[in-house]
Amino acid sequence: MATGTVSPRARIADRRDDSPVPGKTPATRETRRTWRPTATADPLTLLGVSGSRGDLLRYLTVHPGERVYLRRLERLFGERSASLQRDLRDLTQVGAIRRVEPVEGRRVEYEVVRAWPLWGALRQVIATLSDPPTLTREALRGITGVDAAFVYGSFATGTAREDSDVDVFVVGERVDRARLHRALSEVAVLSGREVNPNVYTPAVLRERLTQPASPSRRFLRDVLAGPKQWVVGNGEALAPLAAAAGVARIP
Repeated sequence: MATGTVSPRARIADRRDDSPVPGKTPATRETRRTWRPTATADPLTLLGVSGSRGDLLRYLTVHPGERVYLRRLERLFGERSASLQRDLRDLTQVGAIRRVEPVEGRRVEYEVVRAWPLWGALRQVIATLSDPPTLTREALRGITGVDAAFVYGSFATGTAREDSDVDVFVVGERVDRARLHRALSEVAVLSGREVNPNVYTPAVLRERLTQPASPSRRFLRDVLAGPKQWVVGNGEALAPLAAAAGVARIP
């Protein structure tokens, strides 16, 4: 995945080791603010939005160019079709999404109406009420080939500041990198932060963890052993790799 600028304030980079990100300028002490993961419930409940509707709105915000259909949404969210049908119907009625009628017996699909007058405001609300790890979870939801993924660094330790990046670690055999890039680019735009994905296949990760001469070995061991917020899977998926590298436990 290539590095590219996605907005004046946010850039997505694909880092494969512990090398520094070029062109970074530290913020002054006066402009820094600490972010800590304190919410225990979905902040969208403050607006009377919860359950499947909140999940659907966040998903559409992070994947605005993607067409969705009922069965796929059921698999993604584990929700009953009745509640999702109601959410799709209501969002269609207010003009937020539109039905794409089936052709030759294909399924009914839905897509975001970006020209809807309230779309920009809705994106802003979702971005404000969703911390970067939550947005990252929605970005990776349903992306092919991702076995495990987590946010590490300052957003996992609760020490993130106004200028902090979002560091994402992704492991998978055949990750759909193009779709991953698009989704994480949306996270960068919504959060106003640089997103740094580190993407590895299990084989490459094992090699770099077990080769003493690997320049990224220490970095990878520290990341696996350190604090993290899981966005896909959990530590069990990476336990064999960690054990081979001598990492006793993945939190």
